[in-house]
Amino acid sequence: MLAQIRLVKKSSLLLTNYDPALPRAIQQKSIDLFNSQQIKYLLCTSTMIEGVNTAAKNIVIYDNRKGTPSIDSFTHKNISGRAGRMNQYLIGNVFCLESIPEKETQVVDLPLGQQNDNSPINLLAGIQPNHLSEQSNNNLNQFAKLSNVPIELIRKHSSYKVEMIADAYELITELSDSDIEQMAAMNKPRKYQLNLLTLFIKTVEYGALSRISLHYLDNDDLQNRLSWYIYADNYSSYIKDRIRYIYKSQENEKSRSEATDKELKIVRNIFKHAVTRALLLLEDLLNYEMMNLKTPKKADFGYLVHLFENSHLPSSFAALEEMGIPVETLEKLVTNRLSETNIDVLTRYFRMYHKHYTDLNSIDQSFIMQAVY
Repeated sequence: MLAQIRLVKKSSLLLTNYDPALPRAIQQKSIDLFNSQQIKYLLCTSTMIEGVNTAAKNIVIYDNRKGTPSIDSFTHKNISGRAGRMNQYLIGNVFCLESIPEKETQVVDLPLGQQNDNSPINLLAGIQPNHLSEQSNNNLNQFAKLSNVPIELIRKHSSYKVEMIADAYELITELSDSDIEQMAAMNKPRKYQLNLLTLFIKTVEYGALSRISLHYLDNDDLQNRLSWYIYADNYSSYIKDRIRYIYKSQENEKSRSEATDKELKIVRNIFKHAVTRALLLLEDLLNYEMMNLKTPKKADFGYLVHLFENSHLPSSFAALEEMGIPVETLEKLVTNRLSETNIDVLTRYFRMYHKHYTDLNSIDQSFIMQAVY
């Protein structure tokens, strides 16, 4: 298998879109249609090198950026490697519309072998003690003496920088005892609880929120969406309401497309990941503070975490969504009895009985068959 790389001038291209903000079922369907040659072109972001399995004769690399940063030579080669696949295309062509990144020496900084004074505390906290260098162990001990947050909590939430966790904990300590108890009792939050929850999320998930302009402290965009989503009957009703509002408030096709893309990014990236991660951190910080205050009550945000992480679906059904069945289809299949089953039983059940569901259309059926067979 060979790949021939060429530099060409930029020009307009009409391609089928593959956007990581799209629901997973549509992503997988797009790839399947492309691989089966039912669609001719596929427009991808850098997700092409992050698990998308394509069989393409030609790859067009439009620019050398992954978001804002420039891609390196290693990533460029990975993308190029998608051109040409044995048993389908012996020779693949790669068309580069910008200059090819210069070759550079690739250095992988492994934490076990490269620990030094600059190693982040949250990274060190996630390493098993017997693998820490003496210097790293001293740094951790020194941090533990000075920090108000226990090292166990830092280790549990090592995806956050310690400075971020410290700022989050400071928000908790500024609350009155009554406010802390109200937050700990939060299930379907009322307005005051929602205000505090939104502020907390904006503090710890500033980076993710800033990418879609939901990080501003002086507007209620995030708070409103959290409320609408929590109190929605299901995922579909929330999405339908948002799309209905977009088409009512936006007049041209471009603005409608951009607004819809933003909403899909919110439910997929912010709700499923950022909000879930923030809720788990908030729960632990509240429980740590209540332990210090010797308060007998305990925070448990399992309901809210489940709601956001699983798109209002039972856990086993949410796993089927990851396999490529749309949430809208799964909502037609949910019953109390099936909600208690595991993913293996659920897969076998739908493989045997999906054709007997009269309220499923042909599109629903095709997604189910693609996922369970």
